[in-house]
Amino acid sequence: MLRINKELKSFMGNMFTWSILGFMFMDFPTGLLFGSGAAIAGTAMYVGRYRDLLVRGLGFAIMSLAVFLFHTDSWLRLFAGSFLAWVTFIYLVAYVLQVRYKNDFLEKNFIGIAFVGAISSFISSYPSVSSALMGVFYLLTSLAVLYLVYLVSSYVSSKRGSAEGIAPLPLPSLEPKRDAYSRDLERAVKAFVEKGNSAPLLVFIIRNSPRRLYDPHLEEIIRPIANYREAPVSPLAPPWVVEKKALEEKRRRMLLVMELVRRFDAHGGIGKWRD
Repeated sequence: MLRINKELKSFMGNMFTWSILGFMFMDFPTGLLFGSGAAIAGTAMYVGRYRDLLVRGLGFAIMSLAVFLFHTDSWLRLFAGSFLAWVTFIYLVAYVLQVRYKNDFLEKNFIGIAFVGAISSFISSYPSVSSALMGVFYLLTSLAVLYLVYLVSSYVSSKRGSAEGIAPLPLPSLEPKRDAYSRDLERAVKAFVEKGNSAPLLVFIIRNSPRRLYDPHLEEIIRPIANYREAPVSPLAPPWVVEKKALEEKRRRMLLVMELVRRFDAHGGIGKWRD
């Protein structure tokens, strides 16, 4: 019940906000339709994986329809309508690729592909094609300069950071403190599951592994944790895709920890994990 109320409040809030924005440029019916489409697209966060692509596509399709239904001679109408239609097309194709071919290329690179659609829509809708091309040229040049400045600043800051001396941490006692065992275990598991940092968990396992366990067996057990690498996310991915990928990686790390515990249990357990 609480979740339904939360989703309803989110829907109404998005509809109100985007309808007000629509009323600034369109009449009441089309502005309300525009806000409804934006609200539907916003509910995609509450929909299951991959079906959210269809929900977003439906929302943008309604927004595109609202823009085309509003009759005006401004080139901005054609630009906005065609761009929203392009976004709708991206989501529909992305859904088909995900479901049929397990390919998430369009979803991971959504921002870049949408940017291409925005440029194409701008060139095709602007009254003067030559002026539109010149504007796109200036825009791309400015973005390239900003990106180069970002790369240079990142390189300089990384060099400064690496130049600073960092004192090595003292080695902890090899004898685990029984009263701090659970706290150390919780900290190590949380560091890996929440942040993907496997070092504390590996140190904990090595310090507390059964002495009767042969090194090759221990190496085989901890190999999935030691070799874990987070799947890269495209810089062109939209924020909601980055968030979903982060949740998927978190679930993947949880499964790795569960498998680790299961394999240690098969060898008699490790420390208090045998309880």
